[in-house]
Amino acid sequence: PIEAIGVARTYEKMKQAALIIYLFDLSHESLENIKVITQQLKNLKVPLIKVGNKIDVAPPKLLKSLQAKKFVMISAAKNLYLDKLKEKIIALLHLETVKTSSTIITNARHYESLTKSKAALEDVLAGIAGNLANELLVLPIRSALLHLGEITGEITTEDLLDNIFSKFCIGK
Repeated sequence: PIEAIGVARTYEKMKQAALIIYLFDLSHESLENIKVITQQLKNLKVPLIKVGNKIDVAPPKLLKSLQAKKFVMISAAKNLYLDKLKEKIIALLHLETVKTSSTIITNARHYESLTKSKAALEDVLAGIAGNLANELLVLPIRSALLHLGEITGEITTEDLLDNIFSKFCIGK
């Protein structure tokens, strides 16, 4: 059946993931079903975070059983324990150990744009520290965005040419 093909493709894609977050509704899911799905996900051999949502309306017996098995319990609607989920994601993906000093910029134009963007952001920080009016912070913020946009593609070559021709008098 077509459904089986879709499920198989989903599992293949999940095997390529850096992390799987199994999020389920504590108010509607049975312990047996949670165990079955958890085991299927563990078989994929991908880091897994098991997250029960709606802790505020969950049956106490289910909560007690799952908390003993290292499930993360949250209430998205009430913003409860989302920080614990965030900490778990950061820990599993080792995001706290990412070193930005190892970044290499190989494109000279990108390097120049990043340098200009950094300078503009430093101007913004200096303005904030000096209690500069918000209206005066707009120009360096806009400049930083412009330079980052040159890298991300938000600013096109045509935009750059328009900027150049607006600042220089050519052909007069």
